[in-house]
Formats: sequence, structure tokens, C-alpha cells
Amino acid sequence: MQAGTKKIAIQEGDIPSLAKDAVRKAYDRALKSGSSVLEVVDGQLVKSNPDGSRTVLKALHPGRVVIPGTKIRLRK
Repeated sequence: MQAGTKKIAIQEGDIPSLAKDAVRKAYDRALKSGSSVLEVVDGQLVKSNPDGSRTVLKALHPGRVVIPGTKIRLRK
């Protein structure tokens, strides 16, 4: 593997942790600015408010498990 390719592979490996940090910061920033945040908690859609209270909006059905490479035909 060339040096440039190796460097890119290392940087790509950092993406999940960078994304996690960015989402956490956006979540905190939204609550601090007085906005509510929608999130999924224990299979339920929950509205989290800046005062720390939470409101369950809807129970969610489990998602569909899809094996990579599987083709899914959608009905029209």
C-alpha cells in the first residue's frame, strides 16, 4: 500500500468517532439553544426538551434486518 493510500485509510478509520462527536455536540447545542430534539430511546420516538423532560411520541416497530448485498423489491 502506498503512503498516500495508507494515510487515507487511517483518516477514514477516524470517521465514525468524528461523526459520533459531531452528533453529540449538535444534540447538546440544540438543547442549550432552547430547541427540542427528537430521538429514538428503547424503541420509542421521544421528544427531549431543554428542561430535561421527555415525551414519548410513538412506539416504533423494529426495523428490517437486511443482509448486505440483498436485493429488495418495493411494491408500487
